[in-house]
Amino acid sequence: MYLKLKLALECAGFDVRFHAYDWRQNVLSLGKELMQRLRAESNGPVSVVHIAPGGLVARAAMVRDRERQIARLIMLGTPNYGSFAAVLALRGAYPPVHKIAPSRSRA
Repeated sequence: MYLKLKLALECAGFDVRFHAYDWRQNVLSLGKELMQRLRAESNGPVSVVHIAPGGLVARAAMVRDRERQIARLIMLGTPNYGSFAAVLALRGAYPPVHKIAPSRSRA
């Protein structure tokens, strides 16, 4: 999915680069890391496209963006108001859990 989006944006003339998301780190430190990378690698204002929790990382980067390097932020599927996925997974009510859980045989 990400590669198709990257290729489509490149075909439209954009310079596209991935930024890794490490779910084991907190969002604020990841945002700091993203902002440091943007300062080091870009020559001017950039548009940032992030998917899912990556949007939270981009928002954390924007807090540090005093030079207004991020001109536009596009978030796709970002849980800006939180997510119930973890609660549903723990309760066993999350559909992906049903797909990977072993089926119980009925006697």
